[in-house]
Amino acid sequence: MIKCVLLNFSFTNKGQKTLCVDIVDSVMDELRRERKIRMVLADSQIEEYIKLDLSGKNSENEPGISLFLKKVLTEKRVFKEQLC
Repeated sequence: MIKCVLLNFSFTNKGQKTLCVDIVDSVMDELRRERKIRMVLADSQIEEYIKLDLSGKNSENEPGISLFLKKVLTEKRVFKEQLC
């Protein structure tokens, strides 16, 4: 016989229930935003970053990409690894 146990991963604040998954998602989103804010404050080539088309670009090892795009993709990969 297999028993199914349901766990309630939620937090209640003044009668409002919030799932832990929602909390984690919000924290991760905030960390992403914080990274972009730090980039703007450091003025780290933000104009070039804004103009980049990152759609379909998943790896910094793709042939024919610029050094700046390679740097951006590497930084994003490192950030995602640290985040996860």
